Amino acid sequence: MKKEVTICFRTNEGLRIALEKTAHEDHRSLSSAIELILMDYLAKNQQFPHQRERRQMALNRVFIPTM
Repeated sequence: MKKEVTICFRTNEGLRIALEKTAHEDHRSLSSAIELILMDYLAKNQQFPHQRERRQMALNRVFIPTM
C-alpha cells in the first residue's frame, strides 16, 4: 500500500511507550505498528473499504470423509 498521507496525533506517555514496545516486539517501525492496529480495528468494524468481500456468493464448506 502506497503511503500518501501523514497523520499526527497527541497521546499520553503511557500509550506511546506501549506502542513502541509492541512495535519492537513485532520487529516493526512505530508507524507500521500503528497502521496495522488501525487497519485491524477498521476491518473488524467494517469501516475499511479495501477489506470487503468481492465474491457474489458465500463459499460453502465441504467436508470430505476420510477412508
